[in-house]
Amino acid sequence: MTSLPSSIKFNVGGRHFEVSRDLIEQQPESMLRRMVSEAWHPDTEKTIFIDRNSDIFAQAMEYLRYGSVVLPVSMPKEMFFRDVDYYGLSFEDGAIKDGDEVIAELKEENARMKNEVIPELREENARMKTEIAKWKEWRAKGLIRGQRAVEEMNSSLDRTLQSLRRVPRRSAQL
Repeated sequence: MTSLPSSIKFNVGGRHFEVSRDLIEQQPESMLRRMVSEAWHPDTEKTIFIDRNSDIFAQAMEYLRYGSVVLPVSMPKEMFFRDVDYYGLSFEDGAIKDGDEVIAELKEENARMKNEVIPELREENARMKTEIAKWKEWRAKGLIRGQRAVEEMNSSLDRTLQSLRRVPRRSAQL
């Protein structure tokens, strides 16, 4: 048995790819894995030709690399699944999203921001303005003197800023 190269060359629909063998071997029962085996492909230096859509192949490789993929708007899920099935790749539910799904998620997140986060920010902004106005008034009246007063004012402003940091952030999973 000869030593297998660490990468595999594909020509998919006229577009050339070089992919790590480890990436393909993540799914040992797949057709892709069989295609690169010595039994099916004894000349390991030769490029493997696959007569399929190269854009879909590129997305399939992205899926293998990252465990999920967002398909371009120009690529219907059905087309992607057809080729993924041909390659014999298995995938997790929800790991493949198309542009419409991402747009729907972004719209949902936008609505949540409008209904929850923005009102919270407005409320916190009002609290901050009240706190700042209070300190300005005390300073104008000469009530803030000395290091202790400055520390108290800084502490109050720090608490206000910390409460701002607790405002929910947009999910990084989108």
